[in-house]
Amino acid sequence: MRLDGVDVLAVYRGGDWIKFYVTGEADDAQTEAAVKLLPTFEDFFTIENVLEVKNAPISVERFPERMTISTPNTRAEIQLMKGKNGKPIKIENLPAPDFPAPPLRDHTQYRTVVLKHDAEDKQFEYTGTNGFTARIEAAAPPGG
Repeated sequence: MRLDGVDVLAVYRGGDWIKFYVTGEADDAQTEAAVKLLPTFEDFFTIENVLEVKNAPISVERFPERMTISTPNTRAEIQLMKGKNGKPIKIENLPAPDFPAPPLRDHTQYRTVVLKHDAEDKQFEYTGTNGFTARIEAAAPPGG
């Protein structure tokens, strides 16, 4: 099954609970596969903590120095963090396959301008926290 173009936004609070929003165009099988794949990237994406899996529109806007990601209940705006000589702070060429998980290869550091989740059952709002974007590479094992 192909997951190309399937976006997933994981909204969570301190590992206590997680909600997954999956691209509205994803079918049931793609949605299930994408959510099952996430715990291989981060330990705190455990299925036991999932409160909701919902297909919803996900908007991602990329600009040279910031990015916004939103769903009907969540909005994140992150600002690129710069280091020496005004260049983005990046961690590249991580020593795969052991750190931190094979699919996470390169990280770019951001700080939150706003991170807000306002749903009927859960709410939070933060600013100034750390965040990162990462390129993810994943494929089924041969014959899998």
